[in-house]
Amino acid sequence: EKSGIDQFICVIRGSVNFLCIESCTSVQVCCDAVDMAVLIMDCSKVTVMLGHDVPHITVQDSVGVEIVGGDGSFESGIECVGCYGIYLSTAAQNVKSSLGAVDLMRAERRRAVPIPERMFTHMKNGAMTTVCRTGSSAANAASFQMNPNRNIIPIQSSCT
Repeated sequence: EKSGIDQFICVIRGSVNFLCIESCTSVQVCCDAVDMAVLIMDCSKVTVMLGHDVPHITVQDSVGVEIVGGDGSFESGIECVGCYGIYLSTAAQNVKSSLGAVDLMRAERRRAVPIPERMFTHMKNGAMTTVCRTGSSAANAASFQMNPNRNIIPIQSSCT
């Protein structure tokens, strides 16, 4: 029997050391600040709104995840492994990254940009940069689309 709730919303006020969202469906998590890391694992239809400066984010084995923050929030990077349908949205230009998550909920968002699988994405000074995380960028499906932008940089095979 359907409960009648389309989406569960969780608002975390203040700062937390680590945010782990695991095995969730149709959830919106809003957090003012995360100090160390964010892990999103085995989730679907999840929206994560992160205020202030965001640490490294890892999304693993998930589908339909949207990550929302301010313009300068994602300098530490977002890594996706075994995922598809992962999107990055930022608040409009007039919203600073120092706002809390509830303020980001109210802010107008830019168009969501998909994050390719097996790539490492970070945002610095309002510009998103994506680097290939496989040994051979030519073998990556996103290589063809992104190569004209010169965003794909093969890494050494000793790195994983």
